[in-house]
Amino acid sequence: QYPSISANGYGDGVNTHGSWSSNNIEWWSQEVSATYSKFVGAHTVKYGGQWRRMGLNAFNFDNGFRFSFDENRTSGGISGAGDSIASMVIGTPIASGGGNATIPTPGEFFLDYFGGFVQDDWRLNEDLVLNLGLRFEYETGLNETENRFSVGFTRDDEYPIQVNPPATLTSAPGFPLKGGLVYPGELGFPDHQWNPEAVKLGPRAGFAYSLNEKTVLRGGFGVYWAPYAIPSGTSQSHTGTTGYTAVTFYEGGTNASPPDGSAGGGPGSLTDPYPTGLNTPTQDRLGQITNAGGNVTFNDQFKKSPYITKWSLDYQRDVGDSIAFKIGYVGSKGSRLGIGGTNNATTNINQLDPAFLALGDALNDHIQNPFFGDPSFGAFVDDAVLTRGQLLRPYPQFKDVLASHVSNGRSIYNSLRVELEKRFRGNWGARVNYTYSRQKDNVYESNLLVENEPSTVFVTGRHEDDFGLSRIHVPHWLNVNGLYRFPSPDNSGAFILGGWSASVSALFRSGFPVVVTQSTNATSAFGFSHQRPNLTGTNPAGVTDLTGVKHDDNPGPISDLLNAAAYSAADAYTIGNAPHTTGDARTPRLVNWDVSFDKATLLGGGVNLVFRFEFINIFNGVNWRGPGSVLGSTNFGTIGGTRGFPRTMQFMAKLTF
Repeated sequence: QYPSISANGYGDGVNTHGSWSSNNIEWWSQEVSATYSKFVGAHTVKYGGQWRRMGLNAFNFDNGFRFSFDENRTSGGISGAGDSIASMVIGTPIASGGGNATIPTPGEFFLDYFGGFVQDDWRLNEDLVLNLGLRFEYETGLNETENRFSVGFTRDDEYPIQVNPPATLTSAPGFPLKGGLVYPGELGFPDHQWNPEAVKLGPRAGFAYSLNEKTVLRGGFGVYWAPYAIPSGTSQSHTGTTGYTAVTFYEGGTNASPPDGSAGGGPGSLTDPYPTGLNTPTQDRLGQITNAGGNVTFNDQFKKSPYITKWSLDYQRDVGDSIAFKIGYVGSKGSRLGIGGTNNATTNINQLDPAFLALGDALNDHIQNPFFGDPSFGAFVDDAVLTRGQLLRPYPQFKDVLASHVSNGRSIYNSLRVELEKRFRGNWGARVNYTYSRQKDNVYESNLLVENEPSTVFVTGRHEDDFGLSRIHVPHWLNVNGLYRFPSPDNSGAFILGGWSASVSALFRSGFPVVVTQSTNATSAFGFSHQRPNLTGTNPAGVTDLTGVKHDDNPGPISDLLNAAAYSAADAYTIGNAPHTTGDARTPRLVNWDVSFDKATLLGGGVNLVFRFEFINIFNGVNWRGPGSVLGSTNFGTIGGTRGFPRTMQFMAKLTF
């Protein structure tokens, strides 16, 4: 691999030369399915089955092969002197952290899905139809062809190496030591990740009842299992391949003292950047000891199959003149959801028990390191002392232990939908629908319009405390769609003036809830990835009104979208009481109009020419990002940019024959 080279002050400052990655990634799937239908009196019966194998082949270099240069190596110790390109020419990267080399192990991941169903559409009479069905499914969990991954982290099994806690540690919940990564076939674990159900049953039932010739009532109920998915990413944190990738970091003296022989080549220069060789993957050889003294990521072995229970009821009335009125209710409940959502947010199972936060500054006391001098404990081998807080963690021989795909998520959704539809008759048709909804969950979902989203669960074991408005909750959503076909003249002008039509699509929706954290966090070293502030009782909504602001106005950073007085920074070693999300302050609402004009011309002989003119976001409205929401930061309450795009015009021509 050609290395990625960055030189401070040149290019984009990231990749001055070369590429950061030469990953080989391939997602693939195979499927066999069949269905059979049969009419039996008033019944239409369908049977079907499906087998699907989804896979991922990944040869992921993660950070790859990289070198970074700055001016310090050639400055001669003089401030402002030197040049990063000169440092590159003589082959001397930044002394510490100026490079790394990654040796990965290829992975071939797959999972199998088996499903079948039976469904009966039963017409009891002219007015009533029932839809009854049952779906049954089974999945294998995630496999790797040669078992080159971990399958979980044991919470209770004894650690292979034991040490005594320091005498000054009055409480030692993590001793005797336990825990550690588990690989296929070890400690009675299976050879796959996750914990699939033996069988997943999904009953469905629905009805359609004609109250009269103009009125229909429909309803339904069903249980829908979400299939396991191949990981969305290919790094260790997604696939659980800790131990199968090794990274060697460049170390070359100090910036003021270039490595010996650097100008002419030698150890520590680019001629020989890794004189002691490159680290190689330990694979599964270390077992539970893997990454001792460091962070551990894994896919939770207790991951269950998530499912959604859904129910609905709607009323439809033909009010005449090809116009239909609909009103309906839809509700759903999500169970066993991945609490990380599509964000792959993690749960730190090595977070300090909040009960110990009462020790305050004593958590940072340096006491005897029981792992000192034993290379089996990795980075802890050279530290004569460790903090009290580290030694009070559930697995003190590790730093953060991050579990992905933890099935502690749940959701509830309720909505009312009203729709008016004019079927296309004559020259026009249109549809207008409005949805009022309320969605609550405790899922750390990703939303590109919400800034500063934490990616690790706040307090481990207290996931129910996070149950509230979803990060993707939108209470109001209005859609307007219409098509109008202009009448064509009967005279010779029809070639130019005939065949025109116009369509419009408009969207109006509320903003999303804001996620508020604070900049100070005294417990980050003990597994709390972020801190929340306390509420003061003041309305958190800001005073800035963005109504009518367009891209034409060249809007810069816009402040006062949040009210800082609504929050106060939580004291050190406490848990802030601000909720996971707040609906009292939201990202800006979205208003968007798209308009298009079509001109269709019959050229003869079955040949048609169609011109299409599109105006996307015709009024140049702004799709704002959310405000900065880290209390104590300089951009708190400030919107620094936008998503989406300004007004865009497109022209297309199509010839059909």
